Amino acid sequence: MVAEPQSRRSATPNLIAGVALIVLGVVFILIQSVDMSFMETWWPLFVLGPGLLFFVTMFASGEKGGSLAIPGSILTTVGLIFFYQNATGDWASWSYAWALVAPGSVGVGLYIFGLWGHVPTLRPVGLGLSLAGLVLFAGAAAFFEFVLGIGGASEVIGRVLWPSFLILAGTAFMLSPWLRRRGKARDDDTPSVLP
Repeated sequence: MVAEPQSRRSATPNLIAGVALIVLGVVFILIQSVDMSFMETWWPLFVLGPGLLFFVTMFASGEKGGSLAIPGSILTTVGLIFFYQNATGDWASWSYAWALVAPGSVGVGLYIFGLWGHVPTLRPVGLGLSLAGLVLFAGAAAFFEFVLGIGGASEVIGRVLWPSFLILAGTAFMLSPWLRRRGKARDDDTPSVLP
């Protein structure tokens, strides 16, 4: 593997920061020139955008940027929840959606960190936290929506939640072979500390 020149490696964070500032400036100009109904609909982008920017920075930084997956997954998850809640008006879903943020998205971030940063011990921890978040979310959603009857998700579940779940499950199935191959390749490259 050819080493990247030091000047190019040190320029990468500056390039990312510069692009982020330019995009942010364009967004602010657009916001000032459009109807405020745009902001009422699209304000979750201010949470989702930085989350995605953490992932872009992680990919640009190579293995050493793996830890950026944790704040990236947290902000991305919160932004997606905000999009759902803003679109449906189901703000009461925070009574159980927190489980998707912590431990759910923290686990996803740890798993990606373990995979991208070549830290195999983080992957099972991340997977466990992700599954715990999904179980807590499903259990709390069932309790709050169907037992207590708070929120408005019971009518939205068939319209938005189940299709969203299917999309996420499909994405997971599509990415799982790639993630396994990438993890195995990285594990095979790891020098063993045991004799």
